[in-house]
Amino acid sequence: MKNNLSEKLSKIFNPNVIVSFTPFKDGKKQNYQITLIEEDNYNKENSFTEITLQGFNDIYFAIKFDKFPFLHGRKDSIENFEDSLLIAENIRKSCDYIIWAKFEEYKIILLVELKSRNNDFVSEKFKSSKAFIEYLKSLLNEFYNFSTEDYKIIALLINDKANKSISQVNGYFRKGFKEIKSPKLYYIKSDFEKILAK
Repeated sequence: MKNNLSEKLSKIFNPNVIVSFTPFKDGKKQNYQITLIEEDNYNKENSFTEITLQGFNDIYFAIKFDKFPFLHGRKDSIENFEDSLLIAENIRKSCDYIIWAKFEEYKIILLVELKSRNNDFVSEKFKSSKAFIEYLKSLLNEFYNFSTEDYKIIALLINDKANKSISQVNGYFRKGFKEIKSPKLYYIKSDFEKILAK
């Protein structure tokens, strides 16, 4: 069942970028999980292709943010700026996914970047994605009289180069998927409790 936020965001976003999520039983509770896929890595050897994040109390809405160009350029057209309003390369980047969810008593906007090898431009991706969230907040306010000011933004890099425990770098958090019980499943509870306590 859609809540007010998901109804509003469904009107704004192209349906092709919306990512589905599913409930799962966590003891007696029903929680939610979402599988994030890095399609570009499917044919690459030893590359990170997907991970399921599990342990949300609810997921309101989720998008594959880098599926279509918005402020960011595709890899094959990054230098072609003839029809672009914005041309600064650092602000044309974006994270892979944005998830609006509930974790314990917190409403969160989770920015997720999946990386197999290098961490190039991760800070820029999170900065431009945070700026996009601010733009989206203003759209929701101006056109739908809806506020998301009570949502906390968490920027999370999941890759195989992070430390065993979650670490904070340049305003975002890192978690290595090799340190997760299974590289395809990430139970968020202990890390998100640490993040939200800061």
